Amino acid sequence: MIKLSISLSDQGKTALARQEITDYLTQFGMEQTGSGMVTLSFVATEDTFAKALGGADTANPGPSTRPDRTVGASGPYDEPAITIPRQLEPLIDHISVSPPARHFGDNKR
Repeated sequence: MIKLSISLSDQGKTALARQEITDYLTQFGMEQTGSGMVTLSFVATEDTFAKALGGADTANPGPSTRPDRTVGASGPYDEPAITIPRQLEPLIDHISVSPPARHFGDNKR
């Protein structure tokens, strides 16, 4: 599953705008998983992601080109470029894709 976080523009913070974004993404099969004051969260399969937001090649962030010891780096993955659908451009500031989860052992004590 691909996890998305959508940062809303000032225009996108109204109930009507939030509903427009949700309706657009859910028509492709995405599932809304949360909402905040300035964000909406969704999950999608690679297929629904590709249908709603472009090619599947942007769905999974690739390894970063940054050196391993870059100060302040948020993680080992570069964020993919995502095209915001034209009709939603006034409502959305940015769409982020979460990198794949990394598990570090059992973590049981």
